[in-house]
Amino acid sequence: MVSVLTLTLYAALTVTVRAKERAYAAVAPVRTTMLAADIIRQDLESVLPCKQLLAGPFIGTSQGGADVLDFFCLGSDVGWHAPPTDQQIQQQQGGGGIGRGMNLGLSPVTDAPWSDGPRHVVLQLRTDLQPPSLVRSVTRNLLAPTEPTPEDEILVRNVKSFTLRYFDGSVWQDNWDSTTLGDILPVAVEMTLETVMDDEKPGQPATTYKVTKVFPLACAQPATDTTGGGQ
Repeated sequence: MVSVLTLTLYAALTVTVRAKERAYAAVAPVRTTMLAADIIRQDLESVLPCKQLLAGPFIGTSQGGADVLDFFCLGSDVGWHAPPTDQQIQQQQGGGGIGRGMNLGLSPVTDAPWSDGPRHVVLQLRTDLQPPSLVRSVTRNLLAPTEPTPEDEILVRNVKSFTLRYFDGSVWQDNWDSTTLGDILPVAVEMTLETVMDDEKPGQPATTYKVTKVFPLACAQPATDTTGGGQ
């Protein structure tokens, strides 16, 4: 009787665990896609005017479902920088040399100064990665004497397509280059992100999830405005 009850309980638990894993596998791609869309929204809503100090051009390039967007924005990365250890702080106070982060004069509870402020962001679908992934490359510390190495962050994996369109106040455009448009920003950016939910099965295409979002830009000016600068 004990053996029968044990086997019955094991079978019931196995079914429950597998059902939970299937449910999580079905929800996880959608949740990841929505989180990525929210990160992109925050970046685009805080885009800096093209002529502002520590800012640059706003350039969106259509590449047939693997678009690239290059821009400057404000942002905050709480906890992005690992604070120095107690040993490093003691070395700094005792003149024992400069270790990683020691030249910043940081306390154990603070982040790097450039974790909050202007940054250079590039969004692109990296098809050279397997599986293809939407990557957010961020360059912080824009006042560094030499150009810092961008920090790459994979927002979503298994991306089928990433397309962007730009609204100039009257029509949607597939490309945007502020350097040829009087240093102005688009009024809004439309993002369409399509991710693969599961692998292809014999005779059946892979299930995909598509999300389309429109993000207004606070510093935008109409394309007919000749004052430029987006300020």
